[in-house]
Formats: sequence, structure tokens, C-alpha cells
Amino acid sequence: MAYPGQPTGQPADQWQPGQDGQPYQWDDAPDSDPEDDPNSVAPQAAIPTSVENTPGYQPVQGYENVGFGEGSAVPPPPLAVPAETEKPKEEYSSASNISEDDARAAMIQFVSEHCCYGSKPAKEMNIGSIIPSSALHYQLETFSESRATSRDFLPYMGYELIDGPMNGMAPPVWNIMCTPTNLFQDEIKELEVPHTAFVAYGLLIISILESMNQILIPKLRDIVNHLSDYILEKSDMPDELIRGVSGTTIFEQTLPFVWPISAYPVPEISANSQRLVAEHQTFNMERQLQQRQRLRAVPVSEVAYTWKDTNTRFWVYGNEHKVHAPDYPQQCCCGCSIL
Repeated sequence: MAYPGQPTGQPADQWQPGQDGQPYQWDDAPDSDPEDDPNSVAPQAAIPTSVENTPGYQPVQGYENVGFGEGSAVPPPPLAVPAETEKPKEEYSSASNISEDDARAAMIQFVSEHCCYGSKPAKEMNIGSIIPSSALHYQLETFSESRATSRDFLPYMGYELIDGPMNGMAPPVWNIMCTPTNLFQDEIKELEVPHTAFVAYGLLIISILESMNQILIPKLRDIVNHLSDYILEKSDMPDELIRGVSGTTIFEQTLPFVWPISAYPVPEISANSQRLVAEHQTFNMERQLQQRQRLRAVPVSEVAYTWKDTNTRFWVYGNEHKVHAPDYPQQCCCGCSIL
């Protein structure tokens, strides 16, 4: 019996054990040759584990050691510290105090915010003395950025413009323009390094994609605002309460590089300003963009009062006239019927 394509009269070769390949069975025979099968998929290369093994890889000067994943931070250029002669003059303003009526009104408002507190002590108390003072809150902010490079895959559909080494030399990481959206706010930005892209054909990342465009991206992963502070508050009120209220800004300075406060007449402020400025000079892997220092005077009044047999005190603090009264006489948690 002749097979299609076989010259008539010649016996068909039969497969013998030991020959290459296996004979097709009827249930696994292809509909056509692989070349004619529109559903066949050409073999695809696996995702490379290193940049050097990526098809089409072209080394870029200055970025030869950049690999996949999270990149290492690139040291910034040295910071040019201004001369001492450029230090600006320090000028300070003052804060205000409260009256007895202000203290009583603040206490009544404080009690109204606690549903179980009785209001009689606030209304009937006899204020003996008000000792005004100002808490000093010093804040130092250093707004800086760090840059790191790593390679990443992006889909390539065949029509995108590829900015590769043929367009010129890739700039150094710190020469790439990147402007923060807002000063003194944390942010993450990702930008493509010019002239570093190339097409890596044949990488099967998703089943419908047969080639990928591999792009080198500098990840400006830390545009960060470092904030440190110091509170000088000499009464028995907890210092941390000062952070949550407003006051009077008596000194503020924003410069690329600030000098420690030295002319304020309170030595603790000068000493801690110097300490914090020195600490903020240790961010060696970041480029400093701006610094801001602020000194706030937050009003604090210690109010001594009596009500019946109770002789105690409370504090009014901040421009909001917040109250700290841990010994308030009527703190009822059961029934809440005291008026």
C-alpha cells in the first residue's frame, strides 16, 4: 500500500526500535506540521537572574554593576558648607499670657469635653494664683534625598521609542534633574536614566508578551524629611503635650544649610540646637536640599485653685487653651449624673 507522497512501487520505511523519535499514535498525531500550526508558540527564554544574561544586554558606562531588585544607594556629591560670615542675624519675638477669666473658661470647656466630669468645681473654684510661663519648642528639619539604581522590566509592544546608548552617554545618577513636589514632605519618585534602555527579545514574562523592554530606573526612593525636636518646659506638666498645640513662632529660618541658634538668651536652647544640627550632618548617603529650624513659645499657665476641701492645680497650655487637670475633683465614671 502506498502512502501519500511515496513513489509508487517502493515499500514504506517502518520505524524500528532504536531510531530517533517515536511513531505518532492516532490520538496524539498533530493536525499539521508545527510550522503550519497557528497556535504553536515559539520557545521563550526564561527571565534572567542577572543583567549579563539578558538577551540584547548592552553595558552602559557608569551603570555596569546595576542589577535587578532593590538597588544600593549612590553617594551624593559633597555638600558645600557656607562660611561662618554668611550666617544671618537671629531675631526673636515674644509670647503672651492668660487672664483669670481665660483660665476659668478653659477649665469649663475642658469639663464639657468629658461627659462624666462634674461641672461644679470648674464653675465654683476659687483661683488663688496663675503662674504664666512659656514652653520653648525647638524643631530642626532636614529635607534630603537619596538615589539608587536598579533595572526593571517594562512591556515592549514594538512601537515605543527606545532611548538607548545609541542616543548618547548616560548621565551620572546625581546629574538627573528631579524636583520635589513639596518641600519638607516625604516622597518617592522613579525616573528613567536617559540612554540606558534596550529591548530584550524573547523573554516570556506574561503569556501574551513575547518580548520585553528592559529599562534602567534610578529609584529616588527616599525624598525624606528628617525631623528632630527639643522641648524646654519647666512646670510639672508633661513636656510631650507641647507638640500637639500651637504657639508663637519666635524664630524661623529656612536655608540650604542652617547654623545652630546661638543668640537666644536661654542656654538650653543653644546647646540642643547645636546638638541636633550636628546629628543632622550624619546623613552621608543623602543629598541635603533644605534645612528649616523653628523656635516656638507655647504659653503655659499653672493655675492653683481651691474647691471645698480640695486644694490643687491645673495647667492651661497652647493658643487653643487646652487643659491638663489630672487632679480634677469630680471625675465620675459611674452614673454620670453629677452636675
